[in-house]
Amino acid sequence: MGNWVENLSHSEGLDGVYSGWYFNDQIQRVIHSLKYEERATLGWELGHHLENMLPLDQVGDLDFLIPVPLHSVKKRERGYNQAKWIAQGLSSIWEVPVDSSILKRKKIYRNSNNVIQYRTETKYG
Repeated sequence: MGNWVENLSHSEGLDGVYSGWYFNDQIQRVIHSLKYEERATLGWELGHHLENMLPLDQVGDLDFLIPVPLHSVKKRERGYNQAKWIAQGLSSIWEVPVDSSILKRKKIYRNSNNVIQYRTETKYG
């Protein structure tokens, strides 16, 4: 199966996939604040910081940025899509438009924190 980002980046019709950060405790805390502490503008700041990690000249020509979609139920709960805020922050520097209409989330996924808690409770409960 290999690295899913590497596999995805070699898909037909897709020129590239990029990630700005390796997932670690610090990034997890920042993303948690962005998602659950109503700090949407933190996404804008992350987008600006992302430009330092991933300069446009290294990425190449882009038609647009596509944020990972959020299911409509989750969007109603949070009031915003954190990925879109990150994309908009990056877009303001790169001057590349954000298009949120290309991908749609069909299935709602449970919060990963709740999944871990559920598994722990059912295993040891």
